[in-house]
Amino acid sequence: MSLRKLRNTDRIQNIQSNTPKPVIGSWKKYWCDQSGELWPETCRFRGCGDNADGSAHVIVNYDEDFEYIIPICDDHREISEIFSVNSGTLAVRIDKEEIITELVENLVEKYGKLHLKGGMRVQNIQGTNVCHPRGRKRGTWKKFWLRHSDSEWPSLCRVRHCMEQAEGGAHVRMKKKCGVFIVPMCGKHNNAQNQDWYSVEEHTIAVRVDEEDTSGPVGPCYL
Repeated sequence: MSLRKLRNTDRIQNIQSNTPKPVIGSWKKYWCDQSGELWPETCRFRGCGDNADGSAHVIVNYDEDFEYIIPICDDHREISEIFSVNSGTLAVRIDKEEIITELVENLVEKYGKLHLKGGMRVQNIQGTNVCHPRGRKRGTWKKFWLRHSDSEWPSLCRVRHCMEQAEGGAHVRMKKKCGVFIVPMCGKHNNAQNQDWYSVEEHTIAVRVDEEDTSGPVGPCYL
């Protein structure tokens, strides 16, 4: 369940969150959309009557596996001590994967490429080794990446800790991300039959490739 009704006996703790803001723009709107409720007028900190100016990222009863949003005033959003809230306070659990997926889809739609953070994992897509860029004589996925990335081709494979030369563009997918992307890799890691998940280096650029960009018998791989 994404919604949790808190009791005044629950132990609440503010946390420093690195979760990116949702596409909709604010955690207040996220809380309202997920809870189906209007934003409360007053802070949910127990006994506080100040305006609920903002939202706090919190954990409940020391459980660090789940992060929640609650309405709170600016003063209590900053406290580091364990605190309690008014009974009946609605805490909305943050679905990080969903938020990141929406952000990625929004960025891809706008720019056609992604700047991946170090450690993000990618997987080769089976069958794409026989597919070529459409409408380009002697076209390669390296050239496709160069045209659409507006960047120089990296000297080394983008798989983390690999020191081999980046020879070509690998067709990859990312967990919870829609679509197929081209990432520069060495011959060893650019293997469509290898289904291992690879972590990438910081500042890796992944270029989106769609079915209409390709020729060959594997169009369904791009759906």
